[in-house]
Parts: sequence; structure tokens; C-alpha cells
Amino acid sequence: MKFYDAQQLRDWDAYTIKHEPISGNMLMKRAAEFCAMVMSVDMEKDCPVYVFCGTGKNGGDGLIIADSLKATHHVEVYVVNGTGSECPEFRHYLKKLKIHANQVNTTADLPEFEEGGYIIDAILGMGVNKPVIGILANIIEEINDSGCYIMSVDLPSGLQPEMHDHVEGSAIIKASETYPFQQVKPSMLLPETGKYCGNILMLPIGLHPDFANETPSDFYTFELEAMEGLLEPRQKFSHKGDYGHALLVVGSKGKFGAARFAAEACTKSGAGLLSVECGHLSDMMQLSVPEAMIFDEVIIPKITAVGCGCGLGTDELAKVRLKYVLENFDCPMVFDADALNLFAKHKDLKIPEGSILTPHVGEFERLFGPSANGYRRLLKAKEMASKLQVTIVLKGTYTITCVPEGEICINTNGNPGMAKGGSGDVLTGLITGFLAKGMPPNVAAIAGVYMHGLAGDLAVQTLDMETMTASDIINYFSDAFRFVINGPESLLPDDEFPGGNLPPGFSMN
Repeated sequence: MKFYDAQQLRDWDAYTIKHEPISGNMLMKRAAEFCAMVMSVDMEKDCPVYVFCGTGKNGGDGLIIADSLKATHHVEVYVVNGTGSECPEFRHYLKKLKIHANQVNTTADLPEFEEGGYIIDAILGMGVNKPVIGILANIIEEINDSGCYIMSVDLPSGLQPEMHDHVEGSAIIKASETYPFQQVKPSMLLPETGKYCGNILMLPIGLHPDFANETPSDFYTFELEAMEGLLEPRQKFSHKGDYGHALLVVGSKGKFGAARFAAEACTKSGAGLLSVECGHLSDMMQLSVPEAMIFDEVIIPKITAVGCGCGLGTDELAKVRLKYVLENFDCPMVFDADALNLFAKHKDLKIPEGSILTPHVGEFERLFGPSANGYRRLLKAKEMASKLQVTIVLKGTYTITCVPEGEICINTNGNPGMAKGGSGDVLTGLITGFLAKGMPPNVAAIAGVYMHGLAGDLAVQTLDMETMTASDIINYFSDAFRFVINGPESLLPDDEFPGGNLPPGFSMN
């Protein structure tokens, strides 16, 4: 799915109005009524609902939502003045729906919030391009302190839709849930700004598909449909040599676990052969991963992909091992963890073009320098991917993959249970296996991140996030592969996950 900026989303609305065709009022009604229906599913009917509307299009959405909920809930509507000029859609629905709207000019006009109530935030939406200050900021802060469950329509008020240099201290609604229309807004995906959104449930509102087909974007998410053809059933008369030979150069004293996680993940990637060079850890590795060929020095020929760095260490011996890889293999490579730290420490070591780098934030900043915020870090990752001609997988809540051509892919699956030691090593092993099988580096990186997150989401359906481990992610690779290759029905008879929910993150695709 492509991501568009605020102006492009307005253009998409206009395109839909012209080509569906549909009036602007009816498009707003369709979106807002769907939003109200989804919101109401988990709302207690005996709790009050306070709907706060601005006077723009977001406020028009709020009026329709209030009207949709009034039959089943006690709804009070408040119009916050000072949010800009009144738009025609807001004026139309305020008059048509005959809603009694309490006027809010200062915090003194706010109601006495009832504990356990719901606040629907439809004050500003995408109509923000600078920090909110003054009286409106005070109103937002009072709403945040209300003790109510806050549900933001399209975007938390005060949050700018674009990725930008966020100013700490700006007044922004702290939503419990956010319901973005048609696509997740880019600012929702960065840690400094995404923290205001709470749970995110993207609502498809039927904007015309031809706009997305015709309008390019360098910013997109990787969806389940994009996995079609990347992981196919194995051919009956194939043999292990058809699926590549991966090499992992990993491990050092005290860091056997990282090496083992990478090796186990690689054996489950579908690669035909795996060799592991792990120095004095060879005996332990042979017992732990008997499927792999284990060596105590790098002498393996005919390698189709190399993964290096998991638990490697940063001492002189580690540098020698990394340098040997750089000088003796001419194939796609993945560099993670200590390999990245070695590149940062020793400028004489050069990262080969076509490589995949998989840093977390700390490793990225050691390698390329600090960034003021997530937005600046993203820009730097895009710049360095192009400059070095490498693929950079910047790991985080929403892992960002930057490819040399300038495209940016955001991964939206996965869950907090995966924020454990060893999870990144698992990812490195999986991507290395995909490379060994012949996937191009950008495809191997993006598909590896997606499958890693999918396995984590399948695991959390039966395991608790607190107790999930890196080993659990590996254990669910089989289900993840079956899900992609044979379809969800091959995994679950009712095409649903336990509890009737898709894995976390799927709602955003």
C-alpha cells in the first residue's frame, strides 16, 4: 500500500468525488458512518460520549458520528471555536442533522467529564501544519486529563499528518485509539509522534482505486498480497542445491545465543544448505543446530549469501573474521549487530555495495551519527542507502527498509512481544536464507521483515507477550510460511485467528 501526504489525500478525495462519482457530503457521510459503526463495537452503552468537533472537515465527520451514535448512547456535542474557518460540509451537516452543539471558546466551557466516559476527538484532523498553542492547546490538555477513553477520528488533534521535526511540548490529543481514513498517516509511524495515536485501526472508506494506481509514491507498506510468488511450494524433483548455500559468520565468547538464533532461523528459511563459522563455539553449535555444517574458520566455497555479525564481538579477532568475509566472498551479504559496530569503529572496513544492513537505532547512530529525531533518522537512512548503494533495515516498532533507489518500505506487522534479545538475530538468519535462495537484496530484506513480524503475530495468538522469546518466533515460522504459501485457510479452518482477530498490525494494511 502506498502512503500519501496530506495534499495527495485531499487530491484522492477530489478524484473520488469526480470519478465515482459521489458528492463531497456523501463521501464524508460514508466515511464517518463507517467510523461510528467500528467505534461503537466496544463502547459501553450506558457510558456518556462527548464528541468534540472543530469547524473543518474533521468536525463534519464528528457531527455525523455523533448522529450515528445517539440512538444507542448518551451523546453530547461540543464545537470548539478558533480552529479555522467553517467548511461547507461542516455547515451542511450541522444544519441538516439538527444537532444541539455546545460552544467551546475556553476551558471554562468544557463539561464535567464523567469517569469511564468516551471522548471522540474530531477537532482538527489533518488540518494542522504547525504546533497548537494558546487557548486551543489548553482545551486539548484538559481533554487529555479528563480520564476518559479518547477516540480520534483520522488523526489525533494537534498531530501533523506528515513526518516532520516534531516539537516536544506541542499540544496533541493523547488518543487511546485512532481511526485513520483510507491509510495510516506517515507521522503515526515514528516514535516521537506515533505515541499519541494509541491503538490504530485503519478504515478503508472506498476512495477510488485508480488514483492509487496512477499516483506514484516512494513510501509504501509491504502487504500479504506482495508475498505472492516469493515463497512458492517446493518442486517435486528439486534438491538442496537448488535452494542456495548460506554462510553465517557469527558468535564469540559469551554470545553463543545470538549465533544459535541466527543459525536456527536460517535453517527454517528454506535455504538448501547452511554453513556456520563460529570459532571456538563449534561443538555447542553442532549440538544445537545439527542441520548446519559447522566450521571453526572460514574456508567454505560456493556460498550464495553471507550473514555476519550476530554475537561476533568487536575485538581484534572479530575484525579479522569480518575482514576475511569482505575479502573472500563475492555474493550478497547481510551485516548485523557487531559487524555494524566494527564498521563504525574501523573506517578502513568498507561496506560492499548490494549489502543489507540491519541496525537498531543505537547501531545506526554509531555507524552514521546521531539524529535529532526519528524523522531525521529516516532521512539519513534514505540518504545512506542511496550513497552506499545498500539496503538499510532500520529496526523498530515499525521497521523501515530503505533501498538504494530511494524507496521506503514501512512494515506494520509484529508486536511488542518481539522486543526481546535474540529477535534481531532471528531476522538476520531469515534474511540471509532468503538471499541464499536467490531473492534480490531489497526483496529479501522486505520479505524477511514481513515474515519475521508475521511469525511473531502468530505466536502471540497463543503465547503471552511478556513470556515470548526469540525461539518462539522461530517456532512459528512454519505457520507463517504455510499461511503465505497455502493461504490462511490452511492454518485455521474459519479463516480467522483465535478470538476472531487478525494478528496485530494486519488492521493497518
